[in-house]
Amino acid sequence: MTGPTAGSCGRRATSGTPPGSPRSGSISQAGHLIRHGYIGHWWRFLPQEIWPQDYRRDAITDNWDDAVGDCRQELVFIGQGIDRDRLFADLDACLLTDAEIGLGPDGWDALPDPLGTGQIDVASAAAGGRLPAGL
Repeated sequence: MTGPTAGSCGRRATSGTPPGSPRSGSISQAGHLIRHGYIGHWWRFLPQEIWPQDYRRDAITDNWDDAVGDCRQELVFIGQGIDRDRLFADLDACLLTDAEIGLGPDGWDALPDPLGTGQIDVASAAAGGRLPAGL
């Protein structure tokens, strides 16, 4: 994030990728440093007999959802000077509308990708000062 939302802000996210995958991963960002990696498996996909039998089991079941188990996405923003209202507005703008939700997964594939194609117009990026020196 950039602009008024950013402040001095680090981010952490946990999710399963791709959707429905038994594996979970994490992404964290502090400034320009971004890390991602494999965390493990969602408990939903593992037999309950191998679940921990101590306080950790409570952590699993406390957030359990019958539809998805422990599979979820979490966002954490850590920092100073974060404009909370702007942050929430920016995040809310990312949500699907009721009409878009009604399209279902097949319809979602037809929606425009908000991140674009991933292709960089080098001339425009260079003219706008958005490329590192020497590229």
